[in-house]
Amino acid sequence: MNYNLENLVEYWRNIFKLDNPSNELKSCKEWREIPAKVLKRFDLSFYPEPFYGYLDHNKDKTIDDVLLLLINPGEVPEEDLMERYPSDDKETSRGLWNSDTKERHLGWTPQQFHEKEPIKWREARRKQAERILNERIGFLHTIEFFPYHSKNWKLNIQAQKDWIYNLETTKLSLGAIRQIAEERRVKCIFGINNTWKQIIHANNDILQMEELVEAEIWKPGFAKMSFEISIYRKRGSLPILITRLGGNNINLPADARVINVIRALLNKEELPSQIDTYTIKSTYRKLL
Repeated sequence: MNYNLENLVEYWRNIFKLDNPSNELKSCKEWREIPAKVLKRFDLSFYPEPFYGYLDHNKDKTIDDVLLLLINPGEVPEEDLMERYPSDDKETSRGLWNSDTKERHLGWTPQQFHEKEPIKWREARRKQAERILNERIGFLHTIEFFPYHSKNWKLNIQAQKDWIYNLETTKLSLGAIRQIAEERRVKCIFGINNTWKQIIHANNDILQMEELVEAEIWKPGFAKMSFEISIYRKRGSLPILITRLGGNNINLPADARVINVIRALLNKEELPSQIDTYTIKSTYRKLL
C-alpha cells in the first residue's frame, strides 16, 4: 500500500462504514497484537479520531490553514461532552458524539467543519499559530499519532516501538504528513512535545526529512532548559516545526522571545546566542 493522504482517508472511511468502528478495529490482526494491558488505557467507548479536517480536498481550500500533529485524542471531559451534545444523560451525549465522529470521517465538506467552529481547544491553538506566523489562519487541521481517546498517553518509548510504530494506520498517517509537506497544502506544520521527534526519527524512511535544526532556550537562573524548538526540513517541502514547553503542556509558544526564535529558524536566519536575558543554544545535523 502507498502511504499517502488519499489512502489514509480511504482506510478510515471504510472503517467508519462499519457499525462500530472501535469493535471492528479490535478484530483486525494488527490491532489484536496490541497488548491488552496497553489497550485498556484507552477509552474505547468513544470512536477513534485519527484526524480532523479536510486536507484531502483541493489545495485552494487548505492553503490558508495549518496542520497540528498530536499524539492521541485526550479524555473527553463530561462537561465538554454535555456542552457540545446536550441531552438528559451522558450515554445519549456520547452516542451523539460518536455519530458526529462517524459522519465526519465518512466525508464532511469544508463548510460542515467550519460550521462547527469555534471549538474552544482548537480555536486556542489556531490563534497561537496565528501569532507565531503573524498572519491569518483559516482552519486548524490535526492528525493524531494514535487514534483512540485516553486520559493520559504515558506509553514508554519501548512500548511504542514494539507495536505502534508498525501499525498500518501509523504508516498511513506518516505518509499523509509527508505528502502534505511535499505539496505544501498548508502554511505550516506544527507538532507539540518531543514524542513527535521520536516518531520522526523512528520512521524517517517514510517521512524522509533531510536535516534538523534545534534551538534550546534557557531562562536566566533555571537549571533546566525552558523551551525547545526543532525544525525538520526536506528540500522543496514544508518544514515540520516541533515545540516543547515542558511537562505535558500542549500549547504552542506564546513568549515573544521564543516566537522570534521560531520565525528566525523558519526564515533560515542565523540565531543570536542571547535574546534579552534568554540564552540560546542551536545545533544542526543531517538526517539523510
